[in-house]
Amino acid sequence: MLHASRLGVDSHGVHLALHYARVLRSGRVNPTPKMQIRRTALGSAVLDADNGLGHASGYAAMELACSLAKEAGVDAVGVINSSHFGAAGAYALAGALLH
Repeated sequence: MLHASRLGVDSHGVHLALHYARVLRSGRVNPTPKMQIRRTALGSAVLDADNGLGHASGYAAMELACSLAKEAGVDAVGVINSSHFGAAGAYALAGALLH
């Protein structure tokens, strides 16, 4: 959310913090997900986010993709059972900074 707000993308920025607090309190989003890698193949994987916040699963997926790309040269990770992940550019930037 901070990434989006800093770049002026307020539709995905910190003004959504109250919304995320509400969905966590209501149980619509799991506050303590146990993410699991469901499947991997050369160049791809599927991450089950256990209905957690999309922001956390987005960063976890990017970290996994960067790690798995060391084997294949490239990797794509699909995320299932997650909520909205906000501004996609934040994860691309995180991947670039990781490697």
